[in-house]
Amino acid sequence: MFDQCIVQDVWVANIGTKDRSSEWKVSFNVSEKKLTLDIDSGAQCNILSKASAEKFIAITPITDSGVIISGVSTRIISYGQINLPYKYRDMKKVITVQVIDSLRSFQLLGRKDSLLFGLIARVNSVDVSVTTEQLKNDYADVIGQDI
Repeated sequence: MFDQCIVQDVWVANIGTKDRSSEWKVSFNVSEKKLTLDIDSGAQCNILSKASAEKFIAITPITDSGVIISGVSTRIISYGQINLPYKYRDMKKVITVQVIDSLRSFQLLGRKDSLLFGLIARVNSVDVSVTTEQLKNDYADVIGQDI
């Protein structure tokens, strides 16, 4: 009856910027309009709030989707979906985005499209030549004092 889209805890990757305030964000050109999204490698779909999506209805309409979006503590039935022509650097792709009717502004780029645009990568090996102290220093924001 409904498709399901699960949004889990955020696990993000640096997109090559030195500005710490925007390192988990990416800006796309969508038909000459700027759209900035949070990169969320735990999300199985892209999400925009209804207010954000309505800025693009001149480009393409919001259509029914029947998707249930599961977050950490709640489930929301998607208001609909919108297919937007995203441009990032030299890549152009039409991306499907789930639209939610929420007072809170949501602008998330999920795992699949974050990988597609080369914003995150799966690491299948680890360089073990680094010391534990070096890892603790390099990734203190991720691991804290847990090691």
